[in-house]
Amino acid sequence: MVNKVLLIGHVGNDPKYKALNDQTSVANFSLATAERYKNKNGEKVEKTEWHNIVAWKGLAALCRDYVYKGQKVFIEGKLTYQKYTDKNNIDRIATKIIVTDITFLSPKPGTDGSKPAKKVEKQSIDDVPEDLNTIPDGDMPF
Repeated sequence: MVNKVLLIGHVGNDPKYKALNDQTSVANFSLATAERYKNKNGEKVEKTEWHNIVAWKGLAALCRDYVYKGQKVFIEGKLTYQKYTDKNNIDRIATKIIVTDITFLSPKPGTDGSKPAKKVEKQSIDDVPEDLNTIPDGDMPF
């Protein structure tokens, strides 16, 4: 079985970084992808999809330090669903992409853009919590 997601898009907000109680860190940000096509009337249509991105441990710190709003990135990860109860006591399901690899496609702010995109090594399986339900309620990464 395979659970793999590949996305290229623009970061929607600066990552929100949090160090959890057990020294695990997490970074969350949104990513916009766009699809362009012509509808049946021949009109150009652009559809934007927003994705919730989660990076753990070393990749979380990397995202905190190097990912910024508007940046173009290539994300490799896995699709996850997490059940939670909102503040109105309604059960919800959050769809998230857990990052396993990230490539920066935009130059770092303040540079002339001549540097190549930075490639980050794949996150090891040890960097992602085995069971996301073991995170204390007050430490949910969203």
